[in-house]
Formats: sequence, C-alpha cells, structure tokens
Amino acid sequence: MKPNAVFGAPSGITCSTPLLHDGQVFAASAYNAGGGLVKLAKGGDTGVKAEEMYFTKKMENHHGSMILHDGCLYGANGGNNGGNLICLDFKTGKVNWDAPTSQNASITQEFQAYYHFTPTLQGERIAARISKELR
Repeated sequence: MKPNAVFGAPSGITCSTPLLHDGQVFAASAYNAGGGLVKLAKGGDTGVKAEEMYFTKKMENHHGSMILHDGCLYGANGGNNGGNLICLDFKTGKVNWDAPTSQNASITQEFQAYYHFTPTLQGERIAARISKELR
C-alpha cells in the first residue's frame, strides 16, 4: 500500500474528506498524490487492517468534497493546475467520464439532487445534475 499517496500528499496536506462506504474508505489529495480505496477489516497490530483495493492518479481531489452516489465517485482531478470534473466507479476506480474545466473545481450535494459547482473567473458558480454518463 502507498499510505502517503492514499491518505495524504507528500506535503502532508489532505483537504478533502475521506468517504466511508460498506467497510471501505476512499481518500484523495492533490499535490501530485492521487487517491485510493482501502477495505477495512479486523486484524493487524492496531486491531484494524487496511487492504488496498486500487490506487489512481485520476482523482487528485484538491479542495471540497467528493460525492458517492449510485456506485459512482464524483470529484475534481487536477490540483493546483485546474483540472477536470471526474466520475469513477467506486469499486474499481474505472473512469466513467472525465470533463475538463477552466480552473479548479469543487463538487457538492444539494438536498437530494446532486450538482457540481465550478467557479468561474468572475466568481460565479455553474450548477448541473451529474450522472454516470457524461451528457
């Protein structure tokens, strides 16, 4: 396992909140780190062991949250250099879609509908429903 890459950047900075689902944790960081899914189980020296399911450089989530919805993980990839809004299969890490943005992006949930918000250069936000398929 690559604990520094999965749970934090080489600088020690992880700004996004890890997601816990069904005994698995996905954590990601920008700063050229990436993200990964680990499966938690009883055992090991500390009473909990973590088995790496996958690691990906396709989810360098910088600021803001990631969302898990209907088996898909939504977030922003690209760190300080701007980047993409991206949708991964939560269990496998396979990229469902990857959409370029003009600058850093953040994603959030509003009520029961899921939207992504991308700040524009003028400080405005753009909202759109997200889904497994890029439309």
